[in-house]
Amino acid sequence: MSKMNDESKAKATRMPTERATPPPESGRSAGAKRTLAQLRRSAYHEAGHAVAAFHFGYPFERVVLNPIAEEEDTAAGELVGMQSRYGPLKDTEENRLPGGQQICVYLAGPVANAMFTGRADRKRGGTDYTRAFGLCRLMFPDESWNEVHALLNAFLACTISLFSDPQEWSAASAIAEMLVAKYEMSFEEVR
Repeated sequence: MSKMNDESKAKATRMPTERATPPPESGRSAGAKRTLAQLRRSAYHEAGHAVAAFHFGYPFERVVLNPIAEEEDTAAGELVGMQSRYGPLKDTEENRLPGGQQICVYLAGPVANAMFTGRADRKRGGTDYTRAFGLCRLMFPDESWNEVHALLNAFLACTISLFSDPQEWSAASAIAEMLVAKYEMSFEEVR
């Protein structure tokens, strides 16, 4: 990840002190506002996806944090427009590594959230785990369910090791704090 410029660093270090509200130009409807703690958890989750996507060379349009909770299970954020460079997955040696990278991108949100909060929460990252498991199942169709779970745990360990790198974790933290401040970042801003 390239270094953030001074203006970006300054914005990333500004911490709101009250409940967050969407920026006036966002056009979001009024709803229950997420608390600062909720926003920060969600920001680290989305930043995890963004850092992993960037690390593995998956371009995306932007990463978005949703400051409004219409309901309890409303999506808290999204990595928008991530493009797989590899097309439909087929079970070939050539596709196993790229598919594995995509699995790591799925798992990176829950992993970053767990590292930030100090606890794993599969409920909050449930969709990501489901997608990762489904892709793992597609990649290894002849393996038993237990073997696929073991493979998924291996991809999880790889994802954890990605964020064990201080540079990658620092990038995730800077992106998360910037998301709390402005709710959206383009791929160019993440770079």
